[in-house]
Amino acid sequence: PDRPGGQVPAGAPVDLLVVDTQQGLVRTALALRRALGPRGGDISVVTSEEARKRASSGDFGLLITTARTWPPEFSASRWLTGSPHNLAGYSNPPVDDALRASNYELAQQELAADPPALILCRLDRTAAVDARLFDARLGDYDGLESLEAWQVAR
Repeated sequence: PDRPGGQVPAGAPVDLLVVDTQQGLVRTALALRRALGPRGGDISVVTSEEARKRASSGDFGLLITTARTWPPEFSASRWLTGSPHNLAGYSNPPVDDALRASNYELAQQELAADPPALILCRLDRTAAVDARLFDARLGDYDGLESLEAWQVAR
């Protein structure tokens, strides 16, 4: 609130670590670096394995990757202290206690109060499927491929 909207505070450039799982993540990194202005640092595109190593050692400024946000029970449990899915080593005892008690609503509240990550683009998918479709192929993340590739029975 003490600075105009959109203004990034002064400081050293922030390097961006991008996981190479999706082409769109590189574009996201480019847009983020542009938005950071003079604070936008180098972009390193790495494999998931390399990102895991660098994240666990703290060798990154900002990590750009995909994160499953549904179901909430799964997305909350990835932040359990010591979880192999907890790439950046986030630790929050109230979150851990809520997860161990299977109280996912409380875990989500605790995560909202002390967020481990910023979810930039949440993908909500809706599909209407006609019974005449056949050979419809699942694409990335089990979404149906583009309409042009579908075949329709007469």
